[in-house]
Amino acid sequence: MKKISIIITLLLLFCIGCRRHCSEFPANLNYFPYSKKQKLEFINSQRDIQTLIVSDKESSKSYFLEMYSKGFCNAYSNVSIHSTQNIFDIRCSIKIKECVEVNLICDVQNTVQSDYLTMNLLQESNMICNYDEINKYLSDTIYIEKENNKILTKIFIVKNKGIVSYTTADGEEWKLVE
Repeated sequence: MKKISIIITLLLLFCIGCRRHCSEFPANLNYFPYSKKQKLEFINSQRDIQTLIVSDKESSKSYFLEMYSKGFCNAYSNVSIHSTQNIFDIRCSIKIKECVEVNLICDVQNTVQSDYLTMNLLQESNMICNYDEINKYLSDTIYIEKENNKILTKIFIVKNKGIVSYTTADGEEWKLVE
């Protein structure tokens, strides 16, 4: 009976060690330094102001992945922002798929249509398997442009500042009031 208890204990300890730790979203990749209900104001060349409110902000936490799983560790940072004038909503996400890719995806919607602005932030030749090292390979400024969009055609995002400007489909540039 003692041998069975020892074997079971050893198997349990071995199985606990069969998990891989997946890190939380790296704090040094703070492209969305917002808090819920934060107000952002943007101004255009005619001195008009658009007010945007952060409705949600979330980053992934650490977790364990079973070793026999064929999956990758994934991490994300999401932000949802809506305009007080009901012009559009923006949902942006930075997604890290360990050793594979780092993507920024912004989904912009109004009551009639949707636009997507996407970008691979990490070149394949720089694939990194350690989240702490990713920061070395990413730019502090992200510029995404998609000319055929119907709502937003350009977005500038700066690390530790967030969205600093965007351009609407009519060519109007809106800059963050700091």
